Amino acid sequence: MTNSTGKLGNAREWLRDETSEAPQTLAAEQHYQKIMDRSSTDNGVFSVKIFPHHLRDVYDKRKYDFIERCLRDHEILVILLERMDRLGAAISATRASQSGQWSRTSGGGDENSAESSVAYDRAQILENMIYIGEGMAFWRNYLALRSIQYVPVFYEQIMKGWREYVMDVAGKMDVSIDAEQISNDLYEVQ
Repeated sequence: MTNSTGKLGNAREWLRDETSEAPQTLAAEQHYQKIMDRSSTDNGVFSVKIFPHHLRDVYDKRKYDFIERCLRDHEILVILLERMDRLGAAISATRASQSGQWSRTSGGGDENSAESSVAYDRAQILENMIYIGEGMAFWRNYLALRSIQYVPVFYEQIMKGWREYVMDVAGKMDVSIDAEQISNDLYEVQ
């Protein structure tokens, strides 16, 4: 959503090797610089979507903590996104895993054929509920142990007022945004 402004960074899962296209042999410093380049807009603002396994993978492969490095080099705004409806989140994750469609804009082929490949597997949904809960526990502990301030945001609130969310993020980052710059189509900008 924030990507539609062209001023709030280029938010993607840049720590995934497939997304960043960073070679496995890239050293920590070069990896960090590549992520900063890919995730930044022309005004120097960067944005990276990070899941716990991304942070662990970078540390295991390249021996540095991406967030700690960002904190050393920049004043950053950490947004912790959570979904109040944990069951709904687990069902969505299960559907995405089965269909290969992780967002409305991820392509994944024909939406009807993707839907037909989805089976509501209780065990997988339960596993995803646990995984999501563990992820949230990881973030709360990680941020608390490092005394990192963060802005808690709930998915359900964004869906009710996503334009306001984008304006709020811009305000917290002291970036001037014209509301007209924000796309009218929520799914176009995810």
